[in-house]
Amino acid sequence: MPNLDVRRWNGSLVTALDQEQLTPGDFHVLKNFIFDESGLPTVRGGRRPFNSSAISSSYIYGLYHFRSGWTARPQGDWLICSAGDKIYKAERDGTFDQILDGLDEDINPSFCTLRGWLIFASGSDLYPRCYFWDHGMSEMGTLDKAPNAIIVAAHQNRLWIVDRDYPSRL
Repeated sequence: MPNLDVRRWNGSLVTALDQEQLTPGDFHVLKNFIFDESGLPTVRGGRRPFNSSAISSSYIYGLYHFRSGWTARPQGDWLICSAGDKIYKAERDGTFDQILDGLDEDINPSFCTLRGWLIFASGSDLYPRCYFWDHGMSEMGTLDKAPNAIIVAAHQNRLWIVDRDYPSRL
């Protein structure tokens, strides 16, 4: 397939239709683009400075871009990171604020987004439960009925958890 010089962008990425059914401006395959939820291409707008003075550890062990886009809540973007024994959030101003404390040191975190919530699993022995965070909360809460987790993932509007006690189970 030849490269196309797109001078005017008024379409989107459409994978649900055959190529013959696409309207002008829509594409079946696009490479080297970042897409939003509706299929429209977006670009990263430069750099964002971050103030790491709130982070006591010099190592960040997990970094996750959390976008709350669920219809019942206002949208927002946060950068979530795990450093030392804490979980931090950073808003667009670049200041990190703590949202969870007291974890094992230098864990290997697992994050995902489901229905506008950030879901987190630490896989640690000290705090094996899953946690959730809604941007209206000051701290993360515990998903009480979820099993002890190593990895969390969201797919098909469902939360998939790898059980820490039975790692061959989802």
